Amino acid sequence: MSAEVGRILSMPDIKEKLDSQGLDPLISSPEQFGALLRTDLAKYAKVIKAANIKVED
Repeated sequence: MSAEVGRILSMPDIKEKLDSQGLDPLISSPEQFGALLRTDLAKYAKVIKAANIKVED
C-alpha cells in the first residue's frame, strides 16, 4: 500500500495539486516512517517535559 500511495503522490497532476495547496508530502517506506515517528516522539517528549506541559481534564 505504501508503494502505491508513493506512486500516486508522484503523479504530475497530483503533485501539482498538492504543490498549489502548499503541501509537500513525504514519501517513505513504513520503516522510514516508523523511524521518523520514534525520533519525533523522543524530541517532543523532551520539549513537553522541559515546558512542564500537562494534559487538562
